[in-house]
Amino acid sequence: MMDDYTLPFWIYLGVLTVFVGGAMKKILASHLSTAPTVVAWLGATVLVERLWAFCLPAVLLLALLCLACCLYSTARTVPPPTTLPVHGKAVFITGCDSGFGKAAAKRLDALGLEVFATVLDLSGDGAKELQRTCSPRLTLLQVDITQPQQVQQALLDTKAKLGLRGLWGLVNNAGVCVNFGDAELSLMSNFRGCMEVNFFGTLSVTKSFLPLLRQARGRLVTISSPAGDQPFPCLAAYGASKAALNLFINTLRHELEPWGVGVSTILPSSYKTGTTHTAV
Repeated sequence: MMDDYTLPFWIYLGVLTVFVGGAMKKILASHLSTAPTVVAWLGATVLVERLWAFCLPAVLLLALLCLACCLYSTARTVPPPTTLPVHGKAVFITGCDSGFGKAAAKRLDALGLEVFATVLDLSGDGAKELQRTCSPRLTLLQVDITQPQQVQQALLDTKAKLGLRGLWGLVNNAGVCVNFGDAELSLMSNFRGCMEVNFFGTLSVTKSFLPLLRQARGRLVTISSPAGDQPFPCLAAYGASKAALNLFINTLRHELEPWGVGVSTILPSSYKTGTTHTAV
């Protein structure tokens, strides 16, 4: 019977088989509702019927199809995700008085990491909340990142607690938006103020703590802003400082790759974090 069919027929049959099989795989892998799966099985049934009519017994084809589905289901079964081990891992976070920094410090402390959280005011509400809600693992450090002496003292305090361990993570979160206004009307002090905190301050912290990151093959995470990538009216000073920061971090990403240090930049949308009136 099989000798009665021409070569084009077998080519057509092969293409049809590949097409329908690929469609079935896509549908079954999409984790959708029951209806698409039923449609896929109906399509498979039609395919089996046509193949049986042309070349192979239906029972054999159905058995092969069931075997393939069983193997596919077994391959899709993945073990439950494992939690990243946190024992002995330490993270340094700047700007934890409020906003993202405070939230990150609380979250990482809850996960079991040792957190070094810097604040501008050790007697402020943010520092008091961290002391009240976090575990004894969290260490509060008073740091103005625009003051090199304070950054160096924070480095010494961190080293003293870490001992021979390196730093698993550095989160550059501290930042400030000095003013909203047209670039033409903005004072030069506004541009310098943004650059001092958002770029030079972050640069100072990053350069100081990089040896500890390299020692632990850790990761560097920097909170930047979409204003550093796109021109937003009235945010020239802030955007320029973030653009400089983005370029610096992107350069570090290439330079630190051979050392096994991961580098990430986060560009959050608009959130109420206190950035417009204080370094956070």
